[in-house]
Amino acid sequence: MLISLAFTPLVGLVPVEATAGILLYVGYLLMRDTWEEKNITRFDISVALAMGIVSFITFSLDKTMLLGFAAYTTRQLLAGQRNLVMVVSTTLLAVAVLLPLLLQK
Repeated sequence: MLISLAFTPLVGLVPVEATAGILLYVGYLLMRDTWEEKNITRFDISVALAMGIVSFITFSLDKTMLLGFAAYTTRQLLAGQRNLVMVVSTTLLAVAVLLPLLLQK
């Protein structure tokens, strides 16, 4: 674990734009592995596609994750399922992502 600290400065050498493609590939691998285990709906596919597009446009994971959390939280709330943990975590993520954007000059 301590050895990884020596390689931390190397992370800055990789441009942010280079990470979007590999993240989509990892998402594809995760989706492929769970395809047999779970009945994936059109909603799941559309959210994954929207998250991929946002990842390519913004080059940031926080906005992509916010979109996914917000979509699933909204779906659960509209279905009448009240999951307090999901609502609170989505709200905290939204504040963490949107607050710096609002405070920029």
